[in-house]
Amino acid sequence: MVWTRTHVVPLGHGRWDGQTEWYYLVRTPAFDPEPRLSWAELRAENMTAVCWWTLDELEAAETEFAPRRLPSLVRSLVEEGPPAQPIDAGV
Repeated sequence: MVWTRTHVVPLGHGRWDGQTEWYYLVRTPAFDPEPRLSWAELRAENMTAVCWWTLDELEAAETEFAPRRLPSLVRSLVEEGPPAQPIDAGV
């Protein structure tokens, strides 16, 4: 595991909900992503595209990522390798 992130959101009436995420580094040969879900099912999940991003594309993008600092986190992995302990990607 290289990163963790806890995302908590208010639901209203004083209630909260959220999720905890664990990010892993997996090295694999290049391949074209082929989702198991149909495009209708993906769109129902608000998915509009499936693709790989290069580091340059991540850093040039005007896209709002989650975690927000994804480009700098990926750059750190590329330049320094995985951290000795998982870091909090939410800060």
